[in-house]
Amino acid sequence: MWNKTGSATFTQGSTILTGVGTEWLDQRAGWEFVLAGEDKRHEIKRIISATALELQEPVERASASGVAFAIIPTQGLNLVVREKIDDVLAIFRGVLDNFALGVFALWQAQGGNEQGTIADFLNAIKGDPGTPGDPGPAGPTTIVPCVPDGNANAITLAPQTGYAITSEDQLLTWQAIGTNNGNVTVNVAGAGALPVVMPDTGKDVPSGAIRVGHVAVIRLNTAGTRYDLVAPSFAAQPTHVQLVQINTSGDALQARIAQPGVKLPAAFNNVEFVLEVAGDRGAAGASIQLFEYDGVTPVAGIGAMPLRLGNGTDIIPAGFWLTGDTIRFRRSGTTGLARLMQASSAPLRDL
Repeated sequence: MWNKTGSATFTQGSTILTGVGTEWLDQRAGWEFVLAGEDKRHEIKRIISATALELQEPVERASASGVAFAIIPTQGLNLVVREKIDDVLAIFRGVLDNFALGVFALWQAQGGNEQGTIADFLNAIKGDPGTPGDPGPAGPTTIVPCVPDGNANAITLAPQTGYAITSEDQLLTWQAIGTNNGNVTVNVAGAGALPVVMPDTGKDVPSGAIRVGHVAVIRLNTAGTRYDLVAPSFAAQPTHVQLVQINTSGDALQARIAQPGVKLPAAFNNVEFVLEVAGDRGAAGASIQLFEYDGVTPVAGIGAMPLRLGNGTDIIPAGFWLTGDTIRFRRSGTTGLARLMQASSAPLRDL
């Protein structure tokens, strides 16, 4: 279905369009944007917010406001993607051809038609599958990532959006918001607090068994009376969160979370943010502020963060990135700074 809700405003020679009464968040880069009164179809480069988007090429007609439009979903693949798919298919065709030739040669070596058809030969190679053995006890059916709250010793967990707790054999996992200094209890989805114990001894977990920023994994025992700490606390891999810039500044960046339903973990230190910048880096020093998917609500717990090089101290120099470059950064919880991990136009040694 074409999106025709609202109207568009644009400036001649600009790639940025703003909308009034529009709902553009659910649209996609690569779809076609058609302005009333012209036959040209523009390709959408990125969706900035519900009322702003960027085109691949600037609008050539005279500036106007309140213009009707239509956004047309395109299901086709671009040329580069088609070429890559063709390459992969060619590889598979080569593998299948070589396999077929190999089987044919082996069949001939074994006597060919004198020993039966190729199908008979393949069945002989396959042999009798035998009787299946005991599959053993069933393992956990699912892993349920959870959002933690409370404190290091009295933890409450809620399943992340899209997950549900349906049986006791599920593994519950979360990124710890603190390091325990004594016995630990966990209250999952309001079902009541239960102790967390070591599975081999049944004794309470020791201090430091669950460490801040690390991943913890528990499972409810069959009696439903406790949670077993299935795995020692281990360091979490960075969570990658894609961002979309909602302004065009190269210095005071503002960016929203690109995908709906993304909930940032309580410990932001282990989150790696990825952003394609929409403005050249100007004067020395830069900052970034993060917003929820709607592009309006600031992310709780993160204000405007000064951006620094990877050492967390040096100010980012002028011209360090250009429009269209991709930057990666993490928040330093001790200082409130954002440490730049990579900028696609800058050599990594400079970080």
